[in-house]
Amino acid sequence: MKINKEYGNFLGLMNWNFIATWRPHYNLSLFGSDKRISTLVKDRSIQKVFFSLEKDMHPDMVHAHLLINADPSFNKQRLIKALNVNPKQISYFQAVIDKQNVADYCSKEIGRNVVHYNYFEKGLT
Repeated sequence: MKINKEYGNFLGLMNWNFIATWRPHYNLSLFGSDKRISTLVKDRSIQKVFFSLEKDMHPDMVHAHLLINADPSFNKQRLIKALNVNPKQISYFQAVIDKQNVADYCSKEIGRNVVHYNYFEKGLT
């Protein structure tokens, strides 16, 4: 089985209730992405976050898919505030309907076009 499928299966076992796409208007480094995403679990309503940083169509740019486990009151505006980004950078934010589908989607490029991925959980960072 391919590594991206293994990750999808593993992530599908976790309780995710939000999925988001972050498209920064600048090149995001590996360290910068970890630093920025790790701040999310400092938000009182977020318990854990998985993200995958994928190459964009422009070779120097990336975007991140985020799986978030948070209180039901969490919303796009709180994500924007927690990441401290321009609202236009969060191009997608939705409640999860099928956790296996979103887990597969966020891990689809692992082993191919994913530049970086990581997992942060409250109490582990």
